[in-house]
Amino acid sequence: MIVVAPTHPFADRQTISFSDLTAEQFVLLNEHYVQPAAFKKLAKQAHIEPKVVYQSNDLAILKSMIRENIGIGFLTEIAIHPEDHLVSIPLSDQLQPHFLISLAKRTQQIPTPLQENVVEVIQQFMKTQKKNKS
Repeated sequence: MIVVAPTHPFADRQTISFSDLTAEQFVLLNEHYVQPAAFKKLAKQAHIEPKVVYQSNDLAILKSMIRENIGIGFLTEIAIHPEDHLVSIPLSDQLQPHFLISLAKRTQQIPTPLQENVVEVIQQFMKTQKKNKS
């Protein structure tokens, strides 16, 4: 997903091609995440050299920078919430990376409230995805 501020010129687009983003500045998650590898792959396929102006491991900072039109983002759908006041635009490119979420736990371990919350968020997201594909 490409993520932009509501005031960005692309905010009213239903979809966007990665090659349409040649002149854009990007704010991205850093190399501790999988998104930069997927981003580089898309850029290579589109034959563009994107301008990355900032990278961080702090999603809240990136969202704030996107809201301020400092750059646009490349994030997964699960990272954006209505209260972020951002616009997510699906990519129309045929070849897109897919992100897999795996969950493993020890059978003898009692999960913490945080772990239970993570499982609940993932399960809710997957239910939403199934409904949207139906």
